[in-house]
Amino acid sequence: MGRIVVVGAGIVGLSVCRAALLAGHAVTLLEQDAIANPNSASYDQHRMIRYQYGDAEGYTRMVGDAFDAWDRLWDDLGVRHFSNTGTMGISQSREDYTSRSLATFRKLGVQHEVLDREAVERTCPQLSLPENNWGLLAPVGGGTIRQPHSR
Repeated sequence: MGRIVVVGAGIVGLSVCRAALLAGHAVTLLEQDAIANPNSASYDQHRMIRYQYGDAEGYTRMVGDAFDAWDRLWDDLGVRHFSNTGTMGISQSREDYTSRSLATFRKLGVQHEVLDREAVERTCPQLSLPENNWGLLAPVGGGTIRQPHSR
């Protein structure tokens, strides 16, 4: 196969490197600073993956593929840096983001549970919601767990 040079070790650069290596290419990665670079656009201590995207059906559809891609990465690494906590949106008014997410979930068959105000407060005792608020719980979703690394 060929030799590939990738400039930048952000999430896109690292993903390109991984795909190229898996395809049998020799890869050289160039990064101006430490990996992970604290000045890069894709650097922080966490990432979240969720199904709630309001009425953006395309994004909601892609989440399943994204979970599959993460699972392949965890398999390659031999370690799983993900905590499936589920994700919850709180609806505060008609036609808000959470209400639109619920409509999308129903249309696309995304697993979910609608929680009344009291159920949200039992699930998240740190919350105290106004009377007509409710929650949309997706049992699949959560965030990456960042492992400490040395610099």
